[in-house]
Amino acid sequence: MPIRPLLKNHAFGPDEIRVLTTAFEDTLRTLRLANGGDPVTEIIARKIIELAQQGERDPVQLRERAIDFCRDRLAANARWRASVVAGKKLVDRLSTKAEGQGGKSMTSSGEPPPTSWPLGWSAPLQEQSRR
Repeated sequence: MPIRPLLKNHAFGPDEIRVLTTAFEDTLRTLRLANGGDPVTEIIARKIIELAQQGERDPVQLRERAIDFCRDRLAANARWRASVVAGKKLVDRLSTKAEGQGGKSMTSSGEPPPTSWPLGWSAPLQEQSRR
């Protein structure tokens, strides 16, 4: 998605629009993304507009900060995925253990497992991730 349609509702002058467009296109080129219908391009465009609204007008800084934002999002996504995998492995272990004990899930000490799920998840969210 090009950045221009997103600029319609903002009060940027022609020079500012040129800077934002340059920063957007440079960011896509650096990340090797096509300026098409990819949702990531819209996220980048919105981030560049947000940074410009905060006063940033240097196209290099806009590009670098947009790239940093993407890297941070990817890192957070990777951490989230790792926690999902770890949580699923724990649930699978507890389920396997429960099956081996006649359907009752017990910890190694013979106590029932805690009522809260790992990583702050609730039981319904855990069930959704298993589907």
